[in-house]
Amino acid sequence: MAITNMAKLRDVYPPPAARAGLSAAVNVQVVQLKPLAIKGTLPLSVLKVTVEEAFLHCAKALIRARLWEPDARVERSRYPTYGQVLADQITGAEAAAIDAGEAESARTELF
Repeated sequence: MAITNMAKLRDVYPPPAARAGLSAAVNVQVVQLKPLAIKGTLPLSVLKVTVEEAFLHCAKALIRARLWEPDARVERSRYPTYGQVLADQITGAEAAAIDAGEAESARTELF
């Protein structure tokens, strides 16, 4: 499935039942980075997201989204993998190689 094909995305993803108004800021101040250190290593930056407004849609929207109906749930296998998304956007990229590399990286280099 091509990630750029919005008609197909509408078939896969349920309609939204909530929306939020957000602001975000990147911060590199050490005082903000210290609480996020892992094994003594500070992250390069932190992304602070502030929810300014949050909206639940009306009950009709929740009903139309069919969130609690098992037959409306999308099988995980219908979603593209990370590699498939990137391969769709990057000429010459191979989805299987990207997925394999990311799995190995997560296992050996994440922390």
